[in-house]
Amino acid sequence: MTKKGKTVKSAKVVGHVIGSYHPHGDVSCYQTIVKLAAQGYVDTQGNFGSVDLKSVDPPAAQRYTECKIAKWVKNLAFKYYHHVPWLNIEYENEPLYLPSIIPLGLIGIDNLSGSGFHKCLSPKYSMKDLLTRLKWILENQNKITTTFVEDLTNEYSEDMYGPCIKPAFRNCECKEDSPGTFYKILVSGVGKCRAIPFGEIKNGEIHVNGKAPTFNSTKLEQDIDSKEPGVNPGIKQFKDLSTSKKDPFFINGVFTPKNKSVNIQQLYIEIFKKYFIKSFTYQCYFVKDHVATLLGIDQILINNYVNYINTVKTYKISQTNKLIDSLFTTNILIIVRDIIQRYTVTTIDDIVNVFNQDNIKRPKTLAKDRFDEPSQTWATDLINVTEEVIIETCSSKSIKQLIEFKQNIVTISQKIVVSKQEIIDVGNSCYYEMCDLLTKQK
Repeated sequence: MTKKGKTVKSAKVVGHVIGSYHPHGDVSCYQTIVKLAAQGYVDTQGNFGSVDLKSVDPPAAQRYTECKIAKWVKNLAFKYYHHVPWLNIEYENEPLYLPSIIPLGLIGIDNLSGSGFHKCLSPKYSMKDLLTRLKWILENQNKITTTFVEDLTNEYSEDMYGPCIKPAFRNCECKEDSPGTFYKILVSGVGKCRAIPFGEIKNGEIHVNGKAPTFNSTKLEQDIDSKEPGVNPGIKQFKDLSTSKKDPFFINGVFTPKNKSVNIQQLYIEIFKKYFIKSFTYQCYFVKDHVATLLGIDQILINNYVNYINTVKTYKISQTNKLIDSLFTTNILIIVRDIIQRYTVTTIDDIVNVFNQDNIKRPKTLAKDRFDEPSQTWATDLINVTEEVIIETCSSKSIKQLIEFKQNIVTISQKIVVSKQEIIDVGNSCYYEMCDLLTKQK
């Protein structure tokens, strides 16, 4: 799914996952692809189903649909994924995490859930909101204290607590259960919110244009059809017109009151409260050092951002090491070129024989930089210029290539200086990258 070009069969992706890991069967794998497609993580071809107020139309069979990772996901999380730790957790090596400026799992709509010894329910947000919040955290860390949550009052201000970002739902408005709940979720990872579907009163009818997560129309339909007194909420007819539009997520439920003289505004409020508004108690548990830990969204953003900076730094160190290796190789090849120009040689063995002659003037050692992880600084090693080093350097090249080899030591050295400075400035460069990404959000 990460390759360029065309989409691949969903069945092929499912087969790879089943063969490499331990999912709960092919159905759960395919359902995950369908959910990723609904969230915009995956570009698709074929029928991936649709949603209406009464039910969810299933997608076509996996052998008929195709998918690939969305471009924005690839750009955000797959640029440096080869430079994170890879572990053999199951059958094949896999990256420990996907390095991105903000956590992929928090981007989108509805909720992120997981079950185990601890039940996790985490909200999702728009990418713009997450970037806005992260930018404020990085610029105002001195304002965040251990009593941050306890300090929240009905009179909280964004100047004190930062931008108040809300969980995101499709075609629904999110309301906090009590003042300060949105901030409490950000700081502590715990809070209760409500998803309220969009709706309106039009031409004497109630229109419902959203569907909260976990909503099921069965109870509503049973109550409308019920003959028992007091059970029917006052609805004569329920029409689901959601499938009349091309948008697979378009919702339009139309409810006609039984009595035209009814207070339709009051009826609107009653049926929304009883059937459509859903509450969610968030508890953001994440595994840290093999222990389930309750984390606020702010802390998740910070941890993820630190991981991203470290990954970018690892990448830049590897690029610098390549330049250092190139400089070392170039210095060896200069010695070889000198031998070729001064003596008649036709093979690498001839070069080595001349090299081993005591009367040949040559450097006995060459300096080579390396990054020292414990001290996080560059150190310089003196490498002995031996017969083995000469053979290793020349083995991949012919005599003609050795003669025609051209490389500018000054240019490489300048690139190394620039590359080392980029490592020092990696924190700033990641911050500017985040700001640039934020400006591109609509």
